[in-house]
Amino acid sequence: MELLQGTRNPSPTLTKEEAGQAAVRAMRQSERATARRYLRLFRWLLTGILVLCLLFLLPHAVLACWHLYDRLVVAPKLGVIGSADTTTAIVTVSTAFPFWSWLRPLLLAAAALAALVLSIRVRRLEKRLRDREPES
Repeated sequence: MELLQGTRNPSPTLTKEEAGQAAVRAMRQSERATARRYLRLFRWLLTGILVLCLLFLLPHAVLACWHLYDRLVVAPKLGVIGSADTTTAIVTVSTAFPFWSWLRPLLLAAAALAALVLSIRVRRLEKRLRDREPES
């Protein structure tokens, strides 16, 4: 009881009510500390998921930038369609990306965004629990 209150109790014994209140206060303090510990662990897990998603997204981002560069910078400069000495063969290639090739990067981006938002919310909840905790 004296440790929880931070003061010396002049009475050497506690009443039943005082002992019950001290036990309830100690349990609440232990529950808050445990909750903060689990929230911190959950926040680190979410941060790890965010980092992994960003690492897996990196090759897709590089390929998308390369594709945009090829399409916007290199492709407009190509214009020759044949020559004077042979027959002309025109080969067409579809540059449209099907939905399934974009599914993985979209899911990774959604997971990264969800992990970021949840991590920020857990951090705020952690801070709120720490600020609400009474000084002992």
